Amino acid sequence: MNTQTIERPDTADMVLVHRAFRRHFDALPGLVGGVADGDTAPAGRIVEFLTELDTGLHHHHAAEDELMWPLLLGRAKTDGALILRMEEQHERIAELIARAGRQRRGIRRIDAS
Repeated sequence: MNTQTIERPDTADMVLVHRAFRRHFDALPGLVGGVADGDTAPAGRIVEFLTELDTGLHHHHAAEDELMWPLLLGRAKTDGALILRMEEQHERIAELIARAGRQRRGIRRIDAS
């Protein structure tokens, strides 16, 4: 009888980080919707918050793309389709972050006027 157990990695921190990103991005529509037309001070703070959030998410995803997915593909071949789907999601999120960056630059130009 084999009593050896397979040790699984502790992914609690990963879940926590993803949950935090989702929570912050989910809050953005309400924050943006709560800014009165022409009220540039809170709009500027939201732009700063989104910039930091986007930067953090970009670095997080870049680390996963570079360090984690290749290891998982090599070790968890049966979950290859799931890993590839996560990579595709990262690409889509990167496109959305780029679009948000263009919109932020537009807001900053308006604020500077």
